[in-house]
Amino acid sequence: KKFEKAVRETGYKGPLVGSCWQAGSGIAHFYNLHTDYEVGIIDRHNYFGGGTGHRLVPGNFRNQSMTDIPGSGLLSTGMQQVADRPFALSEWMSLIPNEWIAEGPVIIATYGLGLQGWGASYSFAVDYDHFTPTIHTPGVYNVTSPTQLSLYPALVSTLYNGDIQMGDVVSVRNVHIPSLADGKLGFSDLQRQDWDQKEFGGDLPTQAMALGRVEVNFIDEFVPTDFPDFSEISKPGTIQSNTGQLTWNYSGEHQTGNIIINTPSLQGFSGFSDQRVYETGHLSLSINTPFAVVLFSSPEAGKTLEESDRWLVTTVARARNTGMVYNEEMTELLEVGSAPILLEPVDFSVTLKGKRPKQINILDHGGNATGKSFQPTGNQIEIMGSLHQTLFYEIIF
Repeated sequence: KKFEKAVRETGYKGPLVGSCWQAGSGIAHFYNLHTDYEVGIIDRHNYFGGGTGHRLVPGNFRNQSMTDIPGSGLLSTGMQQVADRPFALSEWMSLIPNEWIAEGPVIIATYGLGLQGWGASYSFAVDYDHFTPTIHTPGVYNVTSPTQLSLYPALVSTLYNGDIQMGDVVSVRNVHIPSLADGKLGFSDLQRQDWDQKEFGGDLPTQAMALGRVEVNFIDEFVPTDFPDFSEISKPGTIQSNTGQLTWNYSGEHQTGNIIINTPSLQGFSGFSDQRVYETGHLSLSINTPFAVVLFSSPEAGKTLEESDRWLVTTVARARNTGMVYNEEMTELLEVGSAPILLEPVDFSVTLKGKRPKQINILDHGGNATGKSFQPTGNQIEIMGSLHQTLFYEIIF
């Protein structure tokens, strides 16, 4: 409060952040969250994946995907969102040598800034005005990797169009600060912190983050928290958001989950494909690449996919340095490798519902025209990254 007063006396009228960090689990955690709440907005940092330290070096690493468990990893940070405060994630990154890092921006944009209604996102870090020649800088924090920055045009334009709806509240955890001194919280809370990487849980399953908005509410008298029945979404299967725009499929097995996005100006797929046909309002997708992000977006401001005369197609999978070597179990990085970056191509077929495509333009890795194009077969398009060797395409109607 002393520092808040000093800052305000300078004439500053913007938001204040008490801290970006957590303290303990349960009662200690909510004491800490409340002090941040008293000062201003709720702001947090979190990371997922990664290996040994801040630089990319040989060693063991965590090669798990956040799609394995809905709401896990980076998204679970939002379990600290308070009912009447903006929530920000001012440092985050899904870290190499984890190979599934392209899922990070998709989850933060659609489920964090979208479904959960977060107020801000600052991925760590943008240090260059170009794609880096290797996936490391030599650090593991690199937004200007082609697995990250290439996804921003589609995701950001959709967020600015306001097309990803905020969900209805599905759970409110009530916290009465005076009761914490008596050891009364009213529910189980669990926080695990491994340096920069945090995970959250307890009586509220992380899967609720895929269903709708979750909040903490600081109240004037003690009221035990009454949780809805989350037994169905806690089991492997499909969770559709209460907005109807997002679908999270998971089997409980490693590296099998995926997300289907169906908004007016952004539709597509992120995660692990099992050769099934995935449906959205405008698309029927069949993806041959085992892990991929495939996004169809409107590049025209304020226009939906239905209204736009051209669509941007963004395709991202795994990336490695030349000469990068993993062990057979994919649990240890043996060789870091060097430039140039090798991109796994994305091959898939899509049938468009309704609108008839006229031409598909092949763009370069910066999204610029190359002068190369090919023709669709009726409403069906075969996108062959293994042939065209690019991240971006433009569909002309």
